[in-house]
Amino acid sequence: MSKRTFYSLFSCLCGLLAFSQTLLAATPAEATQPTQIMYQAPDANAPLSRREAGLVDDSVLGGATSRGLSRGLSRGLSRGLSRGLSRGLSRGLSRGLSRGLSRGLSRGLSRGLSRGLSRGVSRGVSRGVSRGTPGGAEEAHAQPTEALEAAEHKAEAPAEDLIALPSVIAPLAPLHTGLTTQAQPTLYFYISTDWPEMLEFTLNKRRAPKPELHLEMRPPEGGKFAQGFHSISLSEQGVTLEAGETYEWFVFITPDPIERTGDLFASATIQRVLADSQLQADLQRAPVNEQYKVYATHGIWYDAVDTLHQKTTGASLRRLRAELCEQAKMPKLALFDRSQL
Repeated sequence: MSKRTFYSLFSCLCGLLAFSQTLLAATPAEATQPTQIMYQAPDANAPLSRREAGLVDDSVLGGATSRGLSRGLSRGLSRGLSRGLSRGLSRGLSRGLSRGLSRGLSRGLSRGLSRGLSRGVSRGVSRGVSRGTPGGAEEAHAQPTEALEAAEHKAEAPAEDLIALPSVIAPLAPLHTGLTTQAQPTLYFYISTDWPEMLEFTLNKRRAPKPELHLEMRPPEGGKFAQGFHSISLSEQGVTLEAGETYEWFVFITPDPIERTGDLFASATIQRVLADSQLQADLQRAPVNEQYKVYATHGIWYDAVDTLHQKTTGASLRRLRAELCEQAKMPKLALFDRSQL
């Protein structure tokens, strides 16, 4: 090998080494850590059943927003414009016609009658009265106009105490129907903004004539649902899931209780299954504080999430929950947890 060829190879190796060091330096330490929990979906080709309010994942379905948010915005804008135009036109026309007619009639009658009757009799008296109280008639005439302007100014004043709607409401659930072995599991959901008003929760069994549970959730102590994750225990509500049945659960925000088409809602499905012998054996061999890993590898999503919340706290909980959210294609929920580390 010639000296020139040797130096060329040596320079290439040095370049590759420098490039690899640059990649390692640019890679966050969090990304180099091995995955500590891995969810194995029972059926990766199952129909999508999760719905979110807001833009949860820009890469899923082309970044489409949920039905609740899009309907609320579109209907709110269309109704606002239509009502504004219709009311503006109708009020403008009605006021124009009424004022035109009233002024025309009043001026015609007053001028025709008053000129003939009052010129000879009351000209001196009216002049005396008007000179004695200058501006009185003008003030009486201006008063309704000022009241009208004050009312219009009040109507045009900006609304106060507006509440910002959360940009994301999402169930902590997989894209498909999630499984549980518990008769009364705990369900988790996420909101992206502090919410000081009521939330609604509904649990429906498929093909059932009425909901299994409808719950109005008042804000906890402190006056608001804080940004982050919240839970609903079916055990505390006295609701039991039947084995083999599929249920759909919803979390609602209702900006207008009268016009419910503008609701923001997130939903997911859940099915209770019986634990097979392999799952039971793996749970017995695993440490109690790591059983969430067993549930995840067996595709039992809801039990993995609930056990994770029961057995871990702090940074460990956030890191593991972020991994599950990323595997379930909810990167914005994962970003929330990682930002707290």
